[in-house]
Amino acid sequence: MVFMKNITINIPDIYNTKLLELIELKLIPNRSEGIRIALREFFYKEFNFLEVLGMEKPDIQLENDKYEHLKLSVINENSNS
Repeated sequence: MVFMKNITINIPDIYNTKLLELIELKLIPNRSEGIRIALREFFYKEFNFLEVLGMEKPDIQLENDKYEHLKLSVINENSNS
């Protein structure tokens, strides 16, 4: 079972606009999920980058869910079309 924490963040208007576009395109169900996807991808890239630099990769397990296959780079390319 995954436990969620509520947090409050401030994001630039352009981020909100892009999240709303992704929702309209039905690529994500809501802003919260879009932000979770972005954070998951950030952690994945950063932890792999640490390993490339020869630093020890943190021992964490990122939660897999039904949106794991959705990569932001693909979304960004599609939303620019």
